[in-house]
Amino acid sequence: MIYKLVVAMAIVASASAKLFTSDPVLQKALWDGFKSDHGRSYETIADETHRFHVFLENLKLADHRNEREQKRGGSAVYGITKFLI
Repeated sequence: MIYKLVVAMAIVASASAKLFTSDPVLQKALWDGFKSDHGRSYETIADETHRFHVFLENLKLADHRNEREQKRGGSAVYGITKFLI
């Protein structure tokens, strides 16, 4: 749930809101919200660390796709879903 709040705040703050952030606190909040909302858990620290890095890369990809979609005048919106990682 917390990541929804963070994303909503980002949208309000900027018309071209980004999902990816360099702020480790916000990254952790997004990650924890994703895991909580979608019932994800990982057996090892190594697996969770790998999945977290994939999650962050997918946020960058979603930002790139949203930017491209906006430039084309489309209406698709890419974001955090159960399919993100």
